[in-house]
Amino acid sequence: MSASNPPVNAVAYRVFVALQDFATPGAYKANPTLAAGDVKVSKDGGAFANLTTLPAVTPAAGIAVQVDLSAAEMTGDNIFVQFIDQTSPKEWADYAVCVQTVAAAWLAPTTAGRTLDVSAGGEAGVDWANIGSPTTAQNLSGTNIDTDQVVASVTGAVGSVTGAVGSVTGSVGSVTADVGITQAGADKVWLSAARTLTSFGTLVADVATAVWAAGTRALTTFGTLTADAADKLLGRNLAGGSDGGRTVQDALRPMRNKRAIAAGTLTVYAEDDATPAWTATVATAASDPINSVDPS
Repeated sequence: MSASNPPVNAVAYRVFVALQDFATPGAYKANPTLAAGDVKVSKDGGAFANLTTLPAVTPAAGIAVQVDLSAAEMTGDNIFVQFIDQTSPKEWADYAVCVQTVAAAWLAPTTAGRTLDVSAGGEAGVDWANIGSPTTAQNLSGTNIDTDQVVASVTGAVGSVTGAVGSVTGSVGSVTADVGITQAGADKVWLSAARTLTSFGTLVADVATAVWAAGTRALTTFGTLTADAADKLLGRNLAGGSDGGRTVQDALRPMRNKRAIAAGTLTVYAEDDATPAWTATVATAASDPINSVDPS
């Protein structure tokens, strides 16, 4: 039951009154008797109706009469309450009170006795720990977060980050701009026992461009990088720009592997000297002095 000031439209309200003794003018009636129909209410000039809750002397045997108006009885701008004793002769004198309501309650603390922090410009202070509906999105576009505060999670794009990021737990969806990698970060990659990239777009080309554009390039630990690069070179097309076809490996095979000419066909074998690697049509003179080369 509200007892705040000012009374609020459509909000239950409690008020205390005292009734004059009819037999002793100028004196309040102690423990007045109130019966149904003695106290009625009218809202904004409407018809009078008995109060839902009959007023009662509170505390007992005193002069104070507690009047409780329900939310429905308080729905109006002007709530007029009349007190008329229906007995004859009257025990207490007629009385009336008008309660004027406001549309909304004034700003007040939820805990009694607390004051509101107001700035010199009249703005009310904000308690971040007491925001209404905290599970909904809050727009803090004009608020800076202190450096020692922790953000649990971020959904959506982050405009920019100035300074070092301590750690990232979980996956990073995508990175579209340059990422500065420190020597410590590079060492962590090279020293990792398992390194797997399942989808990396233009990462290889981007890394190569960055490496060749750097003024100083030094690799102190690179595992099988030399062997991997050599193997990759053997599979490149002699014309460049792609793998397969007339490869560097096939060009070198006739110089070291078995090759044989039979019935106008040259067969160049793979490194096991048993598996044909490639063939070619051979035009020979009548003597055809060499028809096979089989290196040991």
